[in-house]
Amino acid sequence: MRVTNLLDPALGLVLTTVGAVLAGRGVSAGRLAAFLLLLGCAAVLLYALTVLLMAATVVLVAAEDLDRVSFAFVELSRFPVDLYRDPARTLLTVVPVAFLTTWPGAALLGRLDLRLLPVAVLVAAGAVALTTVAWRRALRGYAGAGG
Repeated sequence: MRVTNLLDPALGLVLTTVGAVLAGRGVSAGRLAAFLLLLGCAAVLLYALTVLLMAATVVLVAAEDLDRVSFAFVELSRFPVDLYRDPARTLLTVVPVAFLTTWPGAALLGRLDLRLLPVAVLVAAGAVALTTVAWRRALRGYAGAGG
């Protein structure tokens, strides 16, 4: 993490606010709550991915470049999944890149089916559970750095 990244969340909130105002749709309390919930789920998913990659690094030992997978994942999520064609769109929804950017923005604009909110929470909780199991398994097999 670099110091320059500390401004990214503030800039993101400013851009989100400007975009919502320019869209002319207004932001209701319900839309804002859905956006914040999905934003929290996105943060949990990104955290889970990072810890999962750390666990893989512990197991694979010589895996210095696994951080590139995380970077690629974030790069894919820079754009709404609606911009991709099928089968890429379907894959990015299943993998859950759509949870990171597309769904929070759609919720804020009132374009998201609200039945997807519990799905997002379940996916985030499942990612944490999977990551916890993977991390503990990786640590059980860790022989030490001096090996």
